[in-house]
Amino acid sequence: MNPDKSYRYRVVDVFTTEPLKGNPLAVFPDATGLRPDLMQKIARELNLSETVFALPPSRPDCVAKLRIYTPGKELDFAGHPTVGTAYILLDESRVTKGTERFLLEENIGPIPIHVDPGPSPKLWLMTPPLREGAIVAPTTAAALLSLKEGQLLAISPQLLDAGNPTLLFRLQIPKPSIASRSTLPPGLSSNWNIPIRSVSSPSLPHLQAPTRECSRRISASRKTQQPAVQPAHCLPT
Repeated sequence: MNPDKSYRYRVVDVFTTEPLKGNPLAVFPDATGLRPDLMQKIARELNLSETVFALPPSRPDCVAKLRIYTPGKELDFAGHPTVGTAYILLDESRVTKGTERFLLEENIGPIPIHVDPGPSPKLWLMTPPLREGAIVAPTTAAALLSLKEGQLLAISPQLLDAGNPTLLFRLQIPKPSIASRSTLPPGLSSNWNIPIRSVSSPSLPHLQAPTRECSRRISASRKTQQPAVQPAHCLPT
């Protein structure tokens, strides 16, 4: 990679209709020439939940190849990064205006995108099929949250994978009148049957609405953020 080359990136909020809310995502619309190890370092420096690097596709039926990184590792698939990147590619005319369906290539395979046109377009994706993994012992699952095995429902904890392996199990939480709220793991309410991680059905599309973006550049040699043509700005859809 040329050390003097800079790579433009944009930040888009997903799951919100208000600027500076929702789930932020960094997208490099053209990451051609970046090595995977540098992608990981950049994702670690930006320190958002995910950073996406768009590359030329290897499949003729796809618009772009996406590499999705958390600060610690690469993901084969993730929902909000996929739709947030689709929004950027549409905005930059990498997808023909008026297109309602297209594919994005990810490590897990092609991901279908559907666009609902209008004043505030909405983007949908179809999650990859879930792959069933190992059954996990209830004692192990309970230990992850410092719980007793009896606090788990009688549903076998299991690893499920749609590009990002997830351990799915359910809790039986006592009513507040029976157990003190302080007995609950941090971040959990006192509702009954709380899914620790919810995993989408392979036939259930995600509706996600990125609504603002900021443009910046990152210098490959100095690792500094520099304004693009104009200072970073927010654009409502």
